[in-house]
Amino acid sequence: MYYCKYCVESWGAQNTTNFRQHLESKHGIITTSQLRKVENPSNNILQSLYKKAMLINQTSELDTQITKRVLNKEVITQAVASLIVAKNLSFRIVKSPYFHTLCKALNPAVSNEVISSHSTIRRHIKRSWIFYKDFIRKKLSSSLSSVHISIDVWLLQHYQQYRLKISINSISLLKILMFFHGNK
Repeated sequence: MYYCKYCVESWGAQNTTNFRQHLESKHGIITTSQLRKVENPSNNILQSLYKKAMLINQTSELDTQITKRVLNKEVITQAVASLIVAKNLSFRIVKSPYFHTLCKALNPAVSNEVISSHSTIRRHIKRSWIFYKDFIRKKLSSSLSSVHISIDVWLLQHYQQYRLKISINSISLLKILMFFHGNK
């Protein structure tokens, strides 16, 4: 247990992180975090294992395993879906070799983790849309005050596309952006 000698009333923390945050927020004292007792030996062991692997030329397999371990396919898929929706990109961008070149430049082990099917990313975006639609519906139905809706519609000349922006103002501000393809 850590006790603060600067506080008038008794204040304590169970761990160093909370105590460090208390010192910084209440007293303006900034401390540096030190490596845990376990981290130094484990880092040394890892470095020695890596050096041994380098001696017998097995580092490329080890590097691939390490870089693959940090990849999370669901997070990558969500990030790609967010990019497509936010920038109004085609679902077929995931089939582009340039897109996959960019992903591999960021992490060479990513090849099997990134979706390469436009129909798969479409299904993922549709599931997300249904989830967020239900979330917004529940938020609006539980609103304590009246909901004000403003609508702004215009035609984008280049794409013959109607863009409808609905801003919903309530206790918490919710914004929905929807795109409708229209015929002239």
